[in-house]
Amino acid sequence: MPVRSFLAVLLALLSGATAYAVPGGHPIPSPKKPTVAEKSDEPVTAAAAFGMREGFEARLFAAEPDVANPVAFAVDEKGRVFVCETFRQGRAVNDNRGHDDAWVNADLAAQSLEDRDAFYRRLLDEKTVAEWELDDDRVRMVVDTDGDGVADEASVYADGFNGLMAGTAAGILARRGEVWLACIPSFYRLRDLDGDGRIDRSASERQELSTGYGIRVALRGHDLHGLVLGPDGRIYFSIGDRGYKLSLDGQTYHDPGSGAVFRCHPDGTGFEIFATSLRNPQELAFDDLGNLFTVDNNSDGGDQARLVHLLPGSDSGWNMSFQYMEDRGPWHREKLWHTAHDGQPAWIIPPLAHIGSGPSGLSFYPGTGLGRHFDGRFLLCDFRGGAANSSIRTFRVVPKGASFAPVDEEETFRNVLATDAEVGPDGSLWVSDWVHGWEGEGKGRIWRFVPGERSAAEQGIVDEVQSLLGGDWEQLEASRLATLLGHVDRRVRLEAQWELVRRGDDASLERVAAEPDAKLLARVHAIQGLAQLARGSLLRPSVVLPFGPLLGDPSWEIRMVAARELGDSGAAVDEADRAKLLGLLHDHDLHVRSAAAIALGRIGRQSGPDPVAARALAAEADGAAAADPHYRHAIVMGLAGVSDAVGLAALSTDPSPRVRLAAVIALRRLGSDVVAGFLDDADPRVATEAARAIHDLPLAGVSSELAKRVATGPLDESFLRRAVAAAEASGTKADAERLVALAARSDAPVAIRALALDVLRSWSQPPVRSRVNGSWQPIDPRDAAPAREALETALPDLLASNLDDRLRAGLLKGAAELGISSVGPLLADWARDASRSPVSRAEALVTLDAAGDASAIDLSAALLRDASPAVRSAARRVRAGRLPAAETVAELARAAAAADVGERQTAIDLLGRIDDPAATSAVAVLVDRLRSKRDAATELEINEAAARRLGQGVADRLAAERVATALQGDSTAAWGDCLDGGDAAKGRAVFFGKVAVSCVRCHRAEGVGGDVGPKLDGIAKEKDRQYLLEAIVAPDAKVADAFRTTVIVTDDGRTMAGIVTGEKDGVLKLKNADGGVVEVPLDTIEDRASGPSSMPADLAKKLTR
Repeated sequence: MPVRSFLAVLLALLSGATAYAVPGGHPIPSPKKPTVAEKSDEPVTAAAAFGMREGFEARLFAAEPDVANPVAFAVDEKGRVFVCETFRQGRAVNDNRGHDDAWVNADLAAQSLEDRDAFYRRLLDEKTVAEWELDDDRVRMVVDTDGDGVADEASVYADGFNGLMAGTAAGILARRGEVWLACIPSFYRLRDLDGDGRIDRSASERQELSTGYGIRVALRGHDLHGLVLGPDGRIYFSIGDRGYKLSLDGQTYHDPGSGAVFRCHPDGTGFEIFATSLRNPQELAFDDLGNLFTVDNNSDGGDQARLVHLLPGSDSGWNMSFQYMEDRGPWHREKLWHTAHDGQPAWIIPPLAHIGSGPSGLSFYPGTGLGRHFDGRFLLCDFRGGAANSSIRTFRVVPKGASFAPVDEEETFRNVLATDAEVGPDGSLWVSDWVHGWEGEGKGRIWRFVPGERSAAEQGIVDEVQSLLGGDWEQLEASRLATLLGHVDRRVRLEAQWELVRRGDDASLERVAAEPDAKLLARVHAIQGLAQLARGSLLRPSVVLPFGPLLGDPSWEIRMVAARELGDSGAAVDEADRAKLLGLLHDHDLHVRSAAAIALGRIGRQSGPDPVAARALAAEADGAAAADPHYRHAIVMGLAGVSDAVGLAALSTDPSPRVRLAAVIALRRLGSDVVAGFLDDADPRVATEAARAIHDLPLAGVSSELAKRVATGPLDESFLRRAVAAAEASGTKADAERLVALAARSDAPVAIRALALDVLRSWSQPPVRSRVNGSWQPIDPRDAAPAREALETALPDLLASNLDDRLRAGLLKGAAELGISSVGPLLADWARDASRSPVSRAEALVTLDAAGDASAIDLSAALLRDASPAVRSAARRVRAGRLPAAETVAELARAAAAADVGERQTAIDLLGRIDDPAATSAVAVLVDRLRSKRDAATELEINEAAARRLGQGVADRLAAERVATALQGDSTAAWGDCLDGGDAAKGRAVFFGKVAVSCVRCHRAEGVGGDVGPKLDGIAKEKDRQYLLEAIVAPDAKVADAFRTTVIVTDDGRTMAGIVTGEKDGVLKLKNADGGVVEVPLDTIEDRASGPSSMPADLAKKLTR
């Protein structure tokens, strides 16, 4: 080992660095002490602004400095609160929106943690790498030792999560002295074995159950999180679309580009991928029947957050590569994020509804503590960057088809920036409060939202639950445990179930499950316990599992749970039970039928192909019920389990297109090349699903089969885009000829014909990202000859056909760039043709010039006199690039005073780029003219030209002069040169397409976007340029009244909070969180403060001027 490396390692070890293995073998240094805000009175004023449900009050449990930047928390059975705190946001936990294409490409190419570590060290300087490893995430333990409802002890329970590959500590679960923590790249079990209240770095106290999460950077907040102990005794957890590559028990689990839900036993064994292709499912929650839900985040692209019912094997359609396509690719084009509708891709499970805007914490009401209003409700933290519009929403779900529909949705608690919420053992709703912003300000609070009054009976049950949860379950009699299976509080029911399972008491569980007069939920827990026992191999499941009678129970809920648990138990299933499962495919309830279909698939994967079950499932695929996407998914899961590729391929001749569609999706699940046999299906929907499978998975071995159908396949855009991509990747002369044939098809969609032409144009240098979904699919540079020959041969016929301007322009541009000389005169004719659009004429001239055609010079001279400013500007651009300065500067100087703003801007920009004394003199004249008479529309161009030709010092002095002459307090003075002269088309592209700023994440325009911030349609009619500029560069200067909370303290000591709706005649009108309006005399206001904007403070840094 070199001396320097040895000393570095030794120094790291001596300073207490973690000795964990990391990619590349780099040691991790000790973290620095985080910055935490001091104690203040802010929580008091914050609480005044909360919109509490009637009868509730907010009680502060802990605040800064005892809590800071809380991402998630867990309250254990003793009332100890374990809080995930983050101090790495915006630094080591960064975001692709702050990086260039080289970084994003490296991220999209990454297939492992080692790849991410390597490109960090390649693209970042050593100083940044070192700095990124200094900030830490940690777990704080906060305790109320004297029982007064307020924390009086706070200590660091676990820290040292600061490696370069580390993410946010974002998921936590605490139970019976053990804590599970999710922090990229690993899933940990933390055990304080020596009782010192702190987890040390030993493998016994800090056990890594699995590692390899977070292959990619993606967006901040897309973490490993969502820990919940399922009713089956397994831990479920989730990851955002940062991907994973795990090696466990000799098996590799790999998906680098989508979010997923996992499950495993508490010791990490039995790992499974439960659901895939989510974007950022931050939290998971089960209902009382064991159905799993999440609310997945939107992509900041005009789509909406989605309530998702997670079924085994479910696929929600998202891939992180969509994020870097301006239109989000298939996500928008194929309406993957929409609720179920005709024509939607059949391989996904669509969301149930669109709920919230910034889903973070999610939990299910356990049944006691908050009152009957909350029975059956999910609690969702809707995080929007600022308290004013954030809330805790609640809703129920009711059965609908094979899934559910949300009902009774409401904003139950308002004006709190909650990251997590759960009902604690004391019956309070515990809430973590981020306080403000996106990156964390070193502040944080833990609140308890509590009913102000409870009846004696209500308090009695709360006290009983708290006593039971914190008690010694091992001391309870089996009969008492059996009774508690029917308790009103689900946490008690679960603990009773798990204790009976721990004891191996199958007899007690069987008695309750089989008792028809027992409470429904008691029977549900008993069935779950029996399946849990089977998975734990504590008894012979084929002998003791009483699922046969339960499959015929009068209650649909019992039939559903029994079928689900039988399939999931791993138990041996005899012919009688298998026959009953087949019979349940005809049950009147689709939930039961779905559970039976999935169970048959799981059993089939254990025991091998089952032709009888395959025929029964295929018959179900042909039924009307299969139009329900959740039931179709269950059928597909069944088919994929009981059939092999050969059996599924045989369904290609089935007369029912619905059966063939199910077969294609099942083959997709198996990743089988056999799916190519469905590309010629008579039903376009079936053929298109086959194309999706081949391209999207991808199935490289049959991609050429898809390419062959690019000119002859169905005219479905989704099919054709993928066929075009396959032809581009294949790259043969025949592929080029097929693309030309597609471009010539008058019945094909114009967008697809234009795409085919663009592929031909860029044949020699194909893009490194897929044109379909943005994934990393680099194609090596290659000879353009196949494309040139194919296009040149077809050019006369194409030009003679009825092409619209867009296609004709694309054809001419492609031909020119491919070096087809005969196209030059055609481009020149186009540029001269005044009947064509000015933009297309300008592009024709520039294309002619780029092709090296000598006629472009003479043509540009003639077009200097054209009536169109855009054409004249293009002519000047051509001449400035091809002619000596002596022949262009004078003309550009004259154009710098033209009437058209765009023409002036182009001329000034060109002058600034000409390295010649004449151009320098011309720029100096413009600077002098600007000082004497400001031209706001070209000030930016003059400043930039001055920096290039006269030196940065001159440009800096111009900026200083502008600031000095601005009105006092003008927060936009430094950006005054951006106030006028903008390009609306480019601004629109930034608003809707620039990922770095994601305007549509919060703002809505033209019917697209979020509702976190003000709607922007018609904003220019209400606000001037100054206001709009200030909102971008200094968002806290003036926050729209409807999007900020104002706190007022009156001279008699009252504190009020709300949104200011008016201020007139000496009276301020304040709309409080409950919707009422309070009038406050201005002369009684002693103090007044408004919360900051939730607009990112560094937005201007992500935009060019």
